Amino acid sequence: MKTIAFEVPIYKYKVSNWESKKKNILNIFYNFNCKKLGNVMTSPLDIKTNILSDEILHFEKEIGIELQSTEVWFQLYEKNMDHITHTHGPTGFSSVCFVEYDKKVHKPTCFISPFANNITGELTRHAPNVDEGDIIFFPSNLLHYVPVNISEKKRIIMALNLHLKQKKGQFLNYE
Repeated sequence: MKTIAFEVPIYKYKVSNWESKKKNILNIFYNFNCKKLGNVMTSPLDIKTNILSDEILHFEKEIGIELQSTEVWFQLYEKNMDHITHTHGPTGFSSVCFVEYDKKVHKPTCFISPFANNITGELTRHAPNVDEGDIIFFPSNLLHYVPVNISEKKRIIMALNLHLKQKKGQFLNYE
């Protein structure tokens, strides 16, 4: 009998009222001076917005955990830009909302399995099937990267880090 011992979930949702939210998201984005960080243009990490609160609430209900946004930022990928393999820390969840994204010419965020293939020893990669207006949520400690944008078209994402919401005086108990 086969038992699955470990799995790594990635959640994908369509952003509700996408055209309206996209306009608001891009309005926020274009009011920041992005700076080149490595091989990507990045905005400040402390953007205050609740534009994606419906999607975060939907995710919270699905996983049964209350979360709070700890960082929000944008990234712009022009031609020949990519983002090296990284994580967003040891705890919580992260998300990517695909704001300006053309699946004909852009590649999605790619994830690397934390478990080596038991036959080949290779680390498998997973590129979710996403469209503009999709948001994905994943464990913050999951290795991921963005392949090189080989298109003249800009690729813009909005990213968030979400940690467990802790009420004053409450201690988290992990069993």
